[in-house]
Amino acid sequence: MMPNLENLNLGNKEIYIKAFKDLINKIKNNQEIQEEKDFIIKDEEIKGERILTIVPNELLNQYTNFRNEYPEEFLGFSVVVKGLRLSCFGVPCEELSKCVVGGIKN
Repeated sequence: MMPNLENLNLGNKEIYIKAFKDLINKIKNNQEIQEEKDFIIKDEEIKGERILTIVPNELLNQYTNFRNEYPEEFLGFSVVVKGLRLSCFGVPCEELSKCVVGGIKN
């Protein structure tokens, strides 16, 4: 059984929530996607789907451990935009879903 991802301790979640919003907008607008100093973007195939995951640098080791232990699982909340699944590791689902349900605004 997969552990509860909400138990991860991530500082300054707002950086990653904004990055998630920006990633959605960039995909919608066919813009270039770039990593930033606080995170990397993993581009993987899971269950036959391409998924881009924002991984905060401070959680990279935990992400790698989870990915190795659960290679065919989506690690957290994700949305599909233009056929591409997007996720942000370490940010609780309810916080990410607010930016999607409430509209994507910068």
